[in-house]
Amino acid sequence: MGNGQILTLSGPARVSFLILDFGSLTLNSGQILVANGVTPLEVLIDVRGGTASASGGLNNESVVDGISMDLTPNIQLTPGAVNGEVIGGKDISFVSGGSVEVPASQGWGVIAWRHHRKSY
Repeated sequence: MGNGQILTLSGPARVSFLILDFGSLTLNSGQILVANGVTPLEVLIDVRGGTASASGGLNNESVVDGISMDLTPNIQLTPGAVNGEVIGGKDISFVSGGSVEVPASQGWGVIAWRHHRKSY
């Protein structure tokens, strides 16, 4: 997504969204936003097989409301903003003001990470 494109996910309270991306998720001044009762913690963006990246101008023009999960390659926010969580299996980089704002939980909160062991 880019050039000011916006995807808005809306619905009644407690509705959940799952976005499966089997390539690379790239936002270039694009936004994935929630509205009308949906919270960022009810949106899971599962990127498989590519790199998740958000880039844009200095004011975090690329914004994701949700949980961005990419367990295989890398996640890059340059700058980009996530209102939710970022879960990665390898490298996560925040450059030029990239940020994550975790909203207040309305119930259970889960923190998870994946540990890699190297064999020599």
